[in-house]
Amino acid sequence: MIPAIEISNLNKSIGKKDILKDISLTIYRGEIVGLIGHNGAGKSTLINILTGIKKPTQGSFVIYDNTGTMNKETQKVIGVMPDVDNLYQDMTVRFFLSYMSEIKGAKLSLQNIRELLEQVGLEAKLSNTRIKALSFGMKKKLCLAQALVGEPQLLILDEPTSGLDVHSVLHIKNLLLKLRGEGKTILLSSHNMEEVEKSCDRVAILKSGELTDIGTIEALIYKRQGVRKLIIRSSPVVTSDFLNQFALNIQIISQESNSIVIQVSDDEDISLLLKTLIEHSYKVYEVRSSDLQLKDIILGE
Repeated sequence: MIPAIEISNLNKSIGKKDILKDISLTIYRGEIVGLIGHNGAGKSTLINILTGIKKPTQGSFVIYDNTGTMNKETQKVIGVMPDVDNLYQDMTVRFFLSYMSEIKGAKLSLQNIRELLEQVGLEAKLSNTRIKALSFGMKKKLCLAQALVGEPQLLILDEPTSGLDVHSVLHIKNLLLKLRGEGKTILLSSHNMEEVEKSCDRVAILKSGELTDIGTIEALIYKRQGVRKLIIRSSPVVTSDFLNQFALNIQIISQESNSIVIQVSDDEDISLLLKTLIEHSYKVYEVRSSDLQLKDIILGE
């Protein structure tokens, strides 16, 4: 795997306050990484350093082989989603996107602008509308459209779906997955844990300026829980006697009228159980996780 971002021993202090503490993190090309943590954890500071808004106190980073400075070469490969409050309210949508494309050294035709708007879920006819006349959700989508100007290889997105309706959230999620399929790299900061769980390949957790964990959601959950828990709804209900009869290495934690919660240490145990149930004419209606969720990990941080 080829790195898109390599962060090495990054520190940021303001006066005597340490904002970021010895952050080392590698993000690979073609993956979506979620950057999560409580308010004040250091997410925005890290993004501001990567995008050249702030400078680190110590440490270094490399973005697509460009070392730690927001030069013209870096600008060509990176797309950053700005905060809604930083938009130029009196500009029209078309002028704003054209203006941002000039800054990035790209050229947008009117057709390009219309395609960009449609890509993020905005109507092309909005191109002549002043930004101040847009709803909050429309402005969020415009910010994403701006990040896509010039077809950058790396997208850094800060809360891309906050304030959007369910349909728009789904549209953006599908767009991000499509971009990843095209080989784009995405660093996504979000408080929406469901969005992170459904979109991200790996998750980086910040707490009080420190990187406390990095990995897939499944790996992070297993690390804290140690085992997997599943709810199985079947007819008849699986019993301990049944498991013992076939020497299945599975423990029943609890049982209800039509379901059980089991504990397994290996995915092969799940496969073997389901195979055995079907062979013995059990009707399996549902198998779902009873594991911790990402929000449980954050709350426990």
